[in-house]
Amino acid sequence: MTTYEEAREIVTAYKGDIWQLGTFIAAPWGYEDADFYLVPYGAREHLIGNDPAFMDMNGVVAFVSKETGELTEFGYWQVADIIAQMTPVGEPEPDFIELPVLPQ
Repeated sequence: MTTYEEAREIVTAYKGDIWQLGTFIAAPWGYEDADFYLVPYGAREHLIGNDPAFMDMNGVVAFVSKETGELTEFGYWQVADIIAQMTPVGEPEPDFIELPVLPQ
């Protein structure tokens, strides 16, 4: 079974070397359900420092299987309903982080 810290390492191994905007980080906070972790990733300057100049606008999120450790990426809007049902995991996220909410 994959832990959240291992999921962060998987995302870092896959994305870290190719990241080009600021300093890469797989966030110490994330979300989980019974099967997956959602690991937020991007520029430390944005995710930790709240600098909008480093915001990644591609809208892709990383899901890591708890069972296999396999990384799958989705467009945010493809999985927004799943994300809305997930619970926080890891460190508390910064107050300035807000995920978009789907209109009802």
